[in-house]
Amino acid sequence: MYQNIPFELQGVPHWVVWRYEEVNGRMTKVPYSVKGFHASVTNPKSWSTFYEALDVVGNYNGLGFVLTKNDPYAFIDLDHTEAEDEIAKQREIWAQFGDTYSELSPSGKGLHIIARAHIPQGRKRSWLEMYSDNRFMTMTGNVYNKQPIVDCQSRFTNIYNQIGEREIVLDFTETDEQHYSDEDVLERMFNAVNGEKAQDLYNGDYQGYYKSQSEADLALVNIIGFYSRNRVQIKRLFRQSG
Repeated sequence: MYQNIPFELQGVPHWVVWRYEEVNGRMTKVPYSVKGFHASVTNPKSWSTFYEALDVVGNYNGLGFVLTKNDPYAFIDLDHTEAEDEIAKQREIWAQFGDTYSELSPSGKGLHIIARAHIPQGRKRSWLEMYSDNRFMTMTGNVYNKQPIVDCQSRFTNIYNQIGEREIVLDFTETDEQHYSDEDVLERMFNAVNGEKAQDLYNGDYQGYYKSQSEADLALVNIIGFYSRNRVQIKRLFRQSG
């Protein structure tokens, strides 16, 4: 089925393989390089071509495609749910994307919608996830809607805004390497577009942004996690903050 994956994605050398492994007490899809070492969404040297990944996928549970700021792709993951109200919301979302490619998730119970779009950061609810960078998406080729990948920027932006301002904690694993010093991470944070907010939160001045300190803590962890995928470094920087 992997040959059903759109040719334009096949031509981008952002491919990894993945395997189900237990991480922090739960089963997680862990990305690997075709050479057998852990892959990272921030390390292009751990990615490969589609056909290189296809050659070794039999030793793993599936293929994955790494989303970055330098490619035009984004995806929505509609997770399996039994709640009728959530199913209704998923159907409303799906109805907006009949013109772009979608496929079933590895379990066969979820749906991945893939389009050209960008969002400021990943967002997650119990029944929906959406990402456009710093993430790998599993790819099955189990086609649900056989369409080309098209521009859906306005629709992604609308859904991103509709599901709220609460930021999410991304999935960090112990295998992610530390690529920058603590000082470099903080410098990049504070010099970014939202650098003033990052610096205020890091200093403990959250009242102008959030109603509770717990919300501010979650936001700060996410900001740090955007610049470092290393769990130990994220914890260290958070504990050093105000």
